[in-house]
Amino acid sequence: MMAVLSRQPEFKKANIVFNSHRKIIEHYTNARNTFEHFDERLPGSKSSNRVKEVQSEGAGPRRIFRGVSQDGFYKHSDKQWDIKPSSLEKLTEIVDEFLTNIYESVDLLIEQKS
Repeated sequence: MMAVLSRQPEFKKANIVFNSHRKIIEHYTNARNTFEHFDERLPGSKSSNRVKEVQSEGAGPRRIFRGVSQDGFYKHSDKQWDIKPSSLEKLTEIVDEFLTNIYESVDLLIEQKS
């Protein structure tokens, strides 16, 4: 939704916020997709080839379909996402900054029409 809203010409400041955090937002969007659609990547399913083999030191190759590590990371395939409270706080800050700019733009538009 942030991508959709940020493309609207009335929300230029929100677009700046979105673009400055785009990498982080897309990274966590990918995490949500892997979590939501993990069953589509199980062995024998249509997208099972999307799960890459990983190899830890001293171990053979394996595929990680999903998991949470003891040090606070959600893992899938060859990717991982920080899911510690500090990471959630950062995401919340990004969303709050984005919404503040949206609200300010809407308020300005309403004021201009009055």
